Formats: sequence, C-alpha cells, structure tokens
Amino acid sequence: MDSDLRYQLIERWGPVRFCDPYCAGPCNFVRARKDAEEAFTKIQQDEKTFRLIREHLGLQRMPQASSDQKADIFGEYVKLVCGVTIEPHGEERKFTLKTADGFRIEGVVKKNGEIVVVDKELTALICPK
Repeated sequence: MDSDLRYQLIERWGPVRFCDPYCAGPCNFVRARKDAEEAFTKIQQDEKTFRLIREHLGLQRMPQASSDQKADIFGEYVKLVCGVTIEPHGEERKFTLKTADGFRIEGVVKKNGEIVVVDKELTALICPK
C-alpha cells in the first residue's frame, strides 16, 4: 500500500483533508467503532502498514488492542487510504493529496525517491451528503 510513502507525504505537507464516510454531519461514532472492529484483522494482515500505524500512534508495545486503540488504528488507516492517492506511472509513482490548508498537491515520486510537485492549487473539498 506504500504506507511509508503516504506518511512521508503527509508529514511533508501536513494534515490531509478527504471525504470521511464516517463524518457526514455529526460523526457516526458507533458505525466507525463497528467498522474498526471488523477491519482490525484485515489491517493486521498488512504487517508493514500495521507496524507503521502503531509506531505513528506510539502503540509499539501493544499486547492486545483495546476498542479505543482499534478505533485509533482504523482512523489512521482510513487517513492513509483516503487521504493520499498513489498510482504507478512507469518507473515512477504519481500522487495526489489535499491539505488541511486547502491545497490540492499533485506530483511524482521518482525512482530514486525524489518527490517532485507537478501542480499545487487552492481547491474546495466538496463531499457527497
């Protein structure tokens, strides 16, 4: 899933904005909790992403996850999946993200790891209701 690259891009440009399916109007806390419980095993199976999320949240020594920790891990996973789009582009990878300060940033990650911004513009985030 390129989780390490997703975190790198988020750390470079700050928090991301995206249409969160759990927050149309008041956050649907119950649905998010239920989905977090159901998704937890799947997230664990992506060992690299699971490890990176736990490190990011300071949960490296987590013997067994509580409901709150599962919800936090799920929220972080949703942010990585929905907040940054990465697609293969030959030997490079194209990315798109929307920042909390209103910018849409598009760019490429070159084969050597160099990150190049191709387009950066102010944009509105319009989510379906």
